[in-house]
Amino acid sequence: MKLKKVILHNFRGYSRMTEIPIDQLTALIGKNDVGKSTILDALDVFFNKNKMEIADRNVHCREDDVVIGCVFSDFPDEVLLDETVPTTLEREYLLNEEGFLEVRKHYSASGKERVYILANHPSNEPYDCLLQKKNTELKALIRSADIQQEVNLSINSEMRVALWNSLGESLALSKREISADKEDAKNIWQKLVGYLPRYHVFRVEGPTTDDDAVAQDPMMIAVKEAY
Repeated sequence: MKLKKVILHNFRGYSRMTEIPIDQLTALIGKNDVGKSTILDALDVFFNKNKMEIADRNVHCREDDVVIGCVFSDFPDEVLLDETVPTTLEREYLLNEEGFLEVRKHYSASGKERVYILANHPSNEPYDCLLQKKNTELKALIRSADIQQEVNLSINSEMRVALWNSLGESLALSKREISADKEDAKNIWQKLVGYLPRYHVFRVEGPTTDDDAVAQDPMMIAVKEAY
C-alpha cells in the first residue's frame, strides 16, 4: 500500500483536524517549531506502535482524543479477514467515499489506543455491524432473510455480502468509523498490518561520516527488509 494522506488532531501543535497530502516525493518546508517534525513523529507512532506520550497531547484539548490517521491507496486486490477465505476491502465496504483505505488511531487521555476504519459503510439495521458478528450470528441473519439457499454458510464474507445485497436499492451507506481492533477473530486491523508500507525515521543533526549511525542505520534497515 502507499501512503496518500496523514491526518492529525490534538497531536502537539495540531489542535484542529489537519490533513497533509503525501505524494511520491513530499518535502516539508517551514520555519522552526511549525510542526514539520511532528508529522514525522506522528507517523512513527502510527506505524511502529510507539506509545503516545502524555506530553504529545495538545495543551488546549486535554479531554479530547488524539487522532493520528493515514489514508492509503494501492491496497491489495484481496485480503484475509476471516480465516483463509479471501475477500476485498470494497466488498466489505471498508473504503472511504473516495475509494481509499482510511485508518484512524484514537488515543484517550490515558494513552490507550483504539483503531477505526473510516468508511462509507452500510447503515441499515441490523446489517450495519456485520463485520463484528460471528458465524452463528451471520447464519441466523441469513435464515431470517430466507436466503440460505443462495450462499455458502461456512464462509462469513459471502454471508455478509449476501445480506447487504439482499437489501437491493434500499441499501443505505453512511460515513462512519468501524471498530477494527476487537480482541478476537474480528481484529480487522491485525489482518491489515502485514500489508502496510514500512516506515522509519532517521534524524541527522549536522555533518556526518560513513561511520556514523545516521549513515549506517538506513542501510541496516534496507538489508533487514531485503531478507
